[in-house]
Amino acid sequence: MGVGDEVTFGTGAKVYLMRKSSATQWRVTSAAGKWPDGVSNEPVISIKRAFNSLNAAMNGTSPLAGDATHLNGKNLTSKDTKLYIACYGDGEDATGVSIPSGTWTVDATRYITICTPANISTECNTSQRHPGKWTTGKYVLSSSSGGTLYTYPNYTVIDGLQLSNSTTTSYNVTGYAYGSYYTIKNCIIKGGLAGYYIGGWSNYVTVCNNIVYDCYGDGIWLNGDASDGYHKAYNNTVYHCNIAEANYYDGIKVCGLGSLSTNNISMNNHSGTSYKRDFVVAFDAAQSYNISSDATASGTGSLASRTATANPSPGAGNWVVFTNITAGYEDFHLQNVSENDANNAGVGPGSDANVPETDIDGDARSGTTADIGADEFYSTLSLSNHPAGQVISAFTYQGAETNAGVFAFRLTPGGLISSQISQMVFSLTNINNLTDGEWAGVELCVDTDGDGSIEAGETSTVGGAGAINTTAKTISFSTGFSVSGATNYIMRADFSNLDPSDRVTIMLDTGGITTTSTKSGSVDSITHWEVPWFNPGKPLPKQYTTVSGNDIYVQTIGAGATTSSYFSSRPDSLRQFFIDFNASNSTTDGLLNSFKSASSDPGSQVSAAFELLPSDKSQSNLFNIYRKNGANESWYSSSVTALSFTVVESTFTRTKYRINQRTVPMSGNNATVTTEFTVYPSGHIFVYDSAYVAADDDTISAQFYVAQNSGEGAILAQNNSGKAYGGLYGTGTAADNLHDFVAGFLGYRDKNGTSETPFASCYAATGAGNRGVTITGTRTAWNSGVSPYQQAFMADFSTDNVASSELDNFMLDKQDPHVFDKYDYRKGWYDTDKKGDLNGDGFNESDGTYELHCIANQVYFWFNHHANRRKRYCPVFRMNNYTNVSVPTCVFLQHVSDATIIDTLMPGNGEVNISLNDASDYVVFQINRIIRDSVLIFCGDPASGLAVEMSGFWGYGDNGAAKLTWTTQSESDNLGFNLYRREVKDEVEVKDKTKTASTLTSALASTPYRLIADYTVLKGQLTRALRTDYEFTDEFVSLGKTYEYKLESVDLYYLAEAYKNTVVLAVDKVFPFDLEQNVPNPFNPLTRICYSVPGRFSEGKKLFVRLEIYNIRGQLVRNLVTDNKAPNRYSVVWNCKANNGRYVASGVYVYRISIGDEYLKMRKMIVVK
Repeated sequence: MGVGDEVTFGTGAKVYLMRKSSATQWRVTSAAGKWPDGVSNEPVISIKRAFNSLNAAMNGTSPLAGDATHLNGKNLTSKDTKLYIACYGDGEDATGVSIPSGTWTVDATRYITICTPANISTECNTSQRHPGKWTTGKYVLSSSSGGTLYTYPNYTVIDGLQLSNSTTTSYNVTGYAYGSYYTIKNCIIKGGLAGYYIGGWSNYVTVCNNIVYDCYGDGIWLNGDASDGYHKAYNNTVYHCNIAEANYYDGIKVCGLGSLSTNNISMNNHSGTSYKRDFVVAFDAAQSYNISSDATASGTGSLASRTATANPSPGAGNWVVFTNITAGYEDFHLQNVSENDANNAGVGPGSDANVPETDIDGDARSGTTADIGADEFYSTLSLSNHPAGQVISAFTYQGAETNAGVFAFRLTPGGLISSQISQMVFSLTNINNLTDGEWAGVELCVDTDGDGSIEAGETSTVGGAGAINTTAKTISFSTGFSVSGATNYIMRADFSNLDPSDRVTIMLDTGGITTTSTKSGSVDSITHWEVPWFNPGKPLPKQYTTVSGNDIYVQTIGAGATTSSYFSSRPDSLRQFFIDFNASNSTTDGLLNSFKSASSDPGSQVSAAFELLPSDKSQSNLFNIYRKNGANESWYSSSVTALSFTVVESTFTRTKYRINQRTVPMSGNNATVTTEFTVYPSGHIFVYDSAYVAADDDTISAQFYVAQNSGEGAILAQNNSGKAYGGLYGTGTAADNLHDFVAGFLGYRDKNGTSETPFASCYAATGAGNRGVTITGTRTAWNSGVSPYQQAFMADFSTDNVASSELDNFMLDKQDPHVFDKYDYRKGWYDTDKKGDLNGDGFNESDGTYELHCIANQVYFWFNHHANRRKRYCPVFRMNNYTNVSVPTCVFLQHVSDATIIDTLMPGNGEVNISLNDASDYVVFQINRIIRDSVLIFCGDPASGLAVEMSGFWGYGDNGAAKLTWTTQSESDNLGFNLYRREVKDEVEVKDKTKTASTLTSALASTPYRLIADYTVLKGQLTRALRTDYEFTDEFVSLGKTYEYKLESVDLYYLAEAYKNTVVLAVDKVFPFDLEQNVPNPFNPLTRICYSVPGRFSEGKKLFVRLEIYNIRGQLVRNLVTDNKAPNRYSVVWNCKANNGRYVASGVYVYRISIGDEYLKMRKMIVVK
């Protein structure tokens, strides 16, 4: 379907397609070239070709011509119209055409154009033009007797045809000897006495962008003399002409006053004699920038004595490198190799206005240089992400910033030829509070080592100074530069007066790169805002509460209490645990006897009431101090007969238990001791021992000592090895055996707050299966006479897969416990000063309060578990700069590796506590859950709105299905997309009397949209500042029908927002010719045979189909199909009966299909009985 096709309406009125406006809209014209009458709001009956041959079109004799009177009226001047003859590749046009001059009246503005429609946006649904080489299926005009196309009327234009002549006596294409202003361009011409010939006494003939080969005589002959001429032969490729080997035939012959021969390739048209030449110019004609294989190319820029080859690596020499020069397979596109002398060797349209601005297959020519020949080779240029990733947000602190990296990308030219870039324009969106004056020194730096940063030695820049225009939303670099290999670039800029509200998104696509190369690829956009310099300057909120209600259930507690077991109960069952101090047991030394999880934790191998501590505590138990003076030792626990316990605090984050002050008798001076346990429900325990010993000459030792049963994994001690600590790590096995843990001493602190690391002496305990760490030292060695002092110990049972290196990580605070990854381009940022010791208790933990800063009253961030271990944690967060008066209604958790929301936590269900401090503009939320993996957390005001910045929504239905694609430049809280479809009615015409043509438009059906895919299938990125491409294929559509699609985004609160643009597409398909194997095979008595009639479904061009069955002797058995069929896939069932109605015998049969005059295929099948 394309321009020139005839449209018949319900009234019988006929119009002709004039111009394509969109996928479903065409402008039409009457037969007289005017606005048509009588077709308004009429249904379309048929759309078909107006002519079945070019000869019939020019003479008005086609049976399909109908009432196309504008073709039979040959005075175009009086009709004030151009005659546009569109040629379609529906089959070879095998009748030569002659257009006599006396029957046509034309002038410079009203003339004949014979062409193949090529522009799928304005002319046709499928290009009818060759792609720069001879192509079956595109329009061909041929002749085996006489000339192929003789054009005598002046001003005639021939554009984009394939012309073939098999004679040796007739011209392929010719113009009248006395004619003027002929143009032949973008054609492929082979054979004939001459490819193109214009007789003498002609003037102003232009021949450009043509490929001519295998002619018996001349390739191109523009005739003239000392008084006639002014011809132009530009950018033609002529090869292997003068097959006759006659002295008077040449490759390109240009004669006549003022005629020019420029930018042409003419090769292998001679045998070495002086009269068989690639180029001839005569009668004041001139040549320049030509290439010949003989010595005849002369003048400025010409290159003589070159050799044609298709070898992509010809080596040293003077070469013109084509794609293929083998007879029958010719392809005269230039190859992208450095040895190709034709590349960039000619003059460009910037220096010579006669040089055509596009080549034979539509590629643009520009600038002062161009390739020689019909093909303008396009180097390729690929745009992609920088290998080190996009530059991280440059706005890292308030105030001025110098050489801040703001955008990274990579350019890669194809082949061996450099890509020339004349301009690069970056797009700016989401600009907030940034003005032109706050940017300076914008430059494109070459990142030589590709590490994502510009070091002192990387001083190369390209593109000149960047010009910033926040009004036009662009940054432009207008100094040209060359890209000779894969190169990484980083845009840098200087900033002033940055503050937390500054924001900008920077984008680059291939449309922003001005180059002669063919462009492809994409690069992620990047959004910058002022992060994480901001410090709210507020103290941590008091997250601890007084014990009340059922927060803590204590079996027995009070003065003189002897029971030391506690059961902690929280609304979330995952938060329950049991602890037994058992410090007054007369037979077991030590402080802690049992620590159990009281419910199932699916991800941690913890069953109900699973014991987290090693199973055998008969030897000295856990956590002990003693005094050692010579050979005298005293354990402090078993000697204590009465203890009192206090629950200091109980929160969703932790519980503090205190063994109140007690006297521990020792050999010599007794010690006065108070012990406090800080217990996190994830299994993290800190132990403080405050001890007072009067004598300064005592040596105080601390000990962590455990036992191991057979099959319980390993308990390994690690000496300090020069480190100021000692510790243990364990590798557990199955449940109810030894659990993974890391444990060690952290340090000492006196009453004045002076601290010290553990003493350097450390050794592993020995014995049957026993392992321990004892740290000893003289107290006076670090702080004499200051008492009491504290010693601190940490045990972490929240970690699985413990390795020996974990002890270093835990002891030296290298674990960086579970902090927000500020480089994840989500919403808000993390206060980096608040990691490690989150609760201000002097020790690092993963459970605690994290400070966050809101953007638009929302935070969305990544809590990341350590790369080499899995760890449970239970955090609290404070969102600063929350300005809304309403409390967030929920918190969302999401797996980092999966866009599915895994949980929605609601305060009413006890899953999360959310409180608002409106006066101080912050919200605190505590997740009442143990998290055990990397997780994305979202919390915010639902009224903040959905923000999905769409850059496009497209679709096409050219393969029997509807393929939809869309792109977002950024997403905020986007859960996903809902996609809807509805069917559109057939085309009707809507008259517009203000214009000279009417418009065919689609009337939308009244049927409602139907949801075909929702946000659970079309998952979004939640919050992301980078470009994201999406696609979806709708298979449940019907050929020949038109559909409209609309898209809406869905946020975390399930609020939907529709994208303003919809996609309307017609489902079409090109069917290839095919005959499929019958199924089943062998068979009896039924089998199915499927076949495809070739062609485009929408064009509906029927071909005669004959499907027959023969026996092995070649005798006809059955006619299955004898009918005209439109393009589609069909099936037919054979029941083993012959034409006479009888069943056939067992054996091998051949089924044969023939379609039209071109398609024939056969297959075998077997009948069994």
